[in-house]
Amino acid sequence: MTEEDLKIRITELEKEVNAKELHINSLLDRIEELEDTVLKFETLISDEESKSSEIKWKQAKYSMLEMDLESKEKEIRDLKDRMGFLRKDYIQLQHELEKYTKKETNSTVIRIEEEKQPLETLVKDLQNKINKQQILINELEEKIKEGGIERLNAEILELRQKIKDIASPDEIQQIDSIYKASQEELRKNLIYSNKQIKKFEKQLEKYKKKSHKIDPNQKKSDNKESGDIINNLLRELKQKDEKIIELSKKTSEVGQFKGSKNIDQAPISAKSPSLDLTADLQRKLNKAKIEIKNLQKELEDYKIWKAPTNSNNQDEIIRELRRKLERISNQDHIIDEINKISNQITSPPAEDPKLELRIRELKNLIEDLKTQNNQQRLEISKLRKK
Repeated sequence: MTEEDLKIRITELEKEVNAKELHINSLLDRIEELEDTVLKFETLISDEESKSSEIKWKQAKYSMLEMDLESKEKEIRDLKDRMGFLRKDYIQLQHELEKYTKKETNSTVIRIEEEKQPLETLVKDLQNKINKQQILINELEEKIKEGGIERLNAEILELRQKIKDIASPDEIQQIDSIYKASQEELRKNLIYSNKQIKKFEKQLEKYKKKSHKIDPNQKKSDNKESGDIINNLLRELKQKDEKIIELSKKTSEVGQFKGSKNIDQAPISAKSPSLDLTADLQRKLNKAKIEIKNLQKELEDYKIWKAPTNSNNQDEIIRELRRKLERISNQDHIIDEINKISNQITSPPAEDPKLELRIRELKNLIEDLKTQNNQQRLEISKLRKK
């Protein structure tokens, strides 16, 4: 063999050695990744053996899915890198073919389109990847929600078992009926609030359409009428506020009377449900006062509001405020019940087996009123922002 043949053979062997080194390096990287995954699986298995609860098992599944996602993402990146190199080679070969087959022309548009093709394919690949990841995320979120629902159901069963151990079957039936009634009331309130939101949205659309078609004389007359109506509504709110202040004074007096009466009794009687009821009622009445003050501020804001409005829109706003006042007037029934209970507390203490159920009913009613008032505040704030 001549020297030239030996040199050619040496270059070929060097190329093979370089290729083998690259292959070995890629295999070493893969081994490191697999070692990391093995360590993670070992930690998960140890956790599962030490803690055999369902929640830990679900967390282990979630982490295993995350590992699978990471490995798939790495594979996708490698494939994309390879695709990029292949696209570059393909474009270079196309240019070389153009040199031999076509004459030299200033075809800039064709070149731009050819450069756009790989970008479009890249965008499609990325979009597909995002969609797949979003599907996986949704599946994992559903699994997490199912786990949370199962945990809550288990807690509910435990609480029901405790109630069965404590209470009699008649009391359990009464509690279930109260719970169902409160659920129905909440559903009705939600439906009513959704209808109100839709009405307000329609009113705003009408207002936007008709805001440019208002006469100045009509605007002044409408503003005067709306100002009178708003003043009347403010007076009604002040009356309600005074009534609530009187009731709060009565409840505080009743609480003081009951506290002074229970000083000489045993410590068990000091923690009776009547005292808890008076304290809760005092808190609820103070919150009702704050809510009425907020409604007064909202009415003043509507009064100061100088944007162009139609008489129809103002009438609808005034009707809505009247509805809220009617709701507050509905609270008078609850306040009357509070007065009855306070009168019962002032009378000599008699053991009533249905007192605790009555207290629970009142607490549920007060919580429903709180949720209704919060929903109304959110609706008003959203309408102002719009």
